[in-house]
Amino acid sequence: MPHASFLAWQHIPQFLPEPWLQQHFDVPAHLHPILRHALPVHLVQMLSGGTQRLSAHRLYLTWNTAMALPTRHAGKPPKQASPTGSSPA
Repeated sequence: MPHASFLAWQHIPQFLPEPWLQQHFDVPAHLHPILRHALPVHLVQMLSGGTQRLSAHRLYLTWNTAMALPTRHAGKPPKQASPTGSSPA
């Protein structure tokens, strides 16, 4: 009989192993260093709830490190500069 298993935030490493990244995330290789740091914070937050600050603390990352990680912007695409170089009105 198969046993039930589950993933808890305690199972997430501080830095995502490269094989995990290659296996589960289809992203360009130049993003791997950023994602190896950012994804664990987000995974811990998804599994345990709370804030990114709390998730970073659980991973023994300083808040300054967590603040440097990329975050999602509520589904809004990033602003693009206009072709003339001035900001859009």
